[in-house]
Amino acid sequence: MSKKKGVGRGLEAYEVALIKNMRHRGLSRDFIMSLILRPGRVLTPAAVSEVLKGRIGPEIDDATDDETVAFIQRRITGSGPIKAEDLGGPTSQTVVLEVLRAAKTSDANYAALESRTLELKEQLPVDKSARCAIAKTIAAYANAGGGYLVFGVRDDREVIGLENPDDFPRICDQITDTMTECFCPAVWWDKNMVEYEGLKLGVIYTHRAPTKPVIAMRDASDIQKSAVYFRYEGKTQRIEPGDFLQMLHERDRAVAAQASVHETPQS
Repeated sequence: MSKKKGVGRGLEAYEVALIKNMRHRGLSRDFIMSLILRPGRVLTPAAVSEVLKGRIGPEIDDATDDETVAFIQRRITGSGPIKAEDLGGPTSQTVVLEVLRAAKTSDANYAALESRTLELKEQLPVDKSARCAIAKTIAAYANAGGGYLVFGVRDDREVIGLENPDDFPRICDQITDTMTECFCPAVWWDKNMVEYEGLKLGVIYTHRAPTKPVIAMRDASDIQKSAVYFRYEGKTQRIEPGDFLQMLHERDRAVAAQASVHETPQS
């Protein structure tokens, strides 16, 4: 999700999407404001009105009904800052569209729209070699800070949609098999199909691995046994020594902190 501080009146893009959907569902302005406000935040009632009049975020699509319901339930039953989970997770429609919107409006030197946390693919990986390349990127994201793979977008930033969107679930199963065969420990990732201006896109979001490093257990295409892959700016490659040492230091600190919690106090 974009870290940009607001698209108008301090509202984030995903909040604009939610406001549009909530208003179209017949919710009152005051109720919408009560959901958007949180401790320490100053927001004028005019913000909601300006969204509805198209003065703020006219290019932003409505959130889906499911995302809006999930957001309302979370805000009513809990508290704290709004997160991707409020909208149904990192692969929900609104979150993914905000990721793509932020990328499309970024600087032209944005490494062909790809970064440490986003890689675009025009087509689904239909052969073993392509699936292994995707598996490498998933492992690299897990070893770094997590990230997105979006299928149906060209490197030149044009969203073209998937040619055969019905194949996405099956290919995701094949990617899962490749990950299971080639990498250890297991990697946690989400998948979803989203729509962008009537076009269907496949989305995979890889979560940061709680236990690192994720290591290649066998050779397969260009996956090399015993390799640790890492995500760098716009590319996936074997981890650099400095980053590998930092990863091990972080793991050791986490183990030490966990051990201290379980230590029995001495009398």
